[in-house]
Amino acid sequence: SDDNDEQAQEPSESDSDPVLVENRRLSARLANAEDRASALEAELGRTLREKHELMHQTATTATDSSAPRRRSSRASDNEDPYSDENRDDDYDEAEAERACRSISADVRSDRKRDRRSMARSRSAKETRALRQRVQELEEA
Repeated sequence: SDDNDEQAQEPSESDSDPVLVENRRLSARLANAEDRASALEAELGRTLREKHELMHQTATTATDSSAPRRRSSRASDNEDPYSDENRDDDYDEAEAERACRSISADVRSDRKRDRRSMARSRSAKETRALRQRVQELEEA
């Protein structure tokens, strides 16, 4: 601990070397930028999860809203009030199922694309960190 006290009292060479001072300043800025990038990536992940949940809810709501409906205007006719309605409802349900499958496929492809994007971002960040570390080791 005596060595540390002496270092703290005497100005070291690194404090007066403008290149080292600038290097420390830039390293601190880089660390701050990486922290901000990580925070943005986390926020992007949360936003994408919310987007996918909302798309799923929308698809589910679209399917639920196409449930069989009773048409009161036909009830006054002497014919079976449900005969045409059942055909219409079968068609509506088939349409809703197709729409739901289509939306689900879109959600899956969006998720894949978003995961690839996040992976590329992480990979680029790790590559930058590795290059910086290599440069630091070469300079040492």
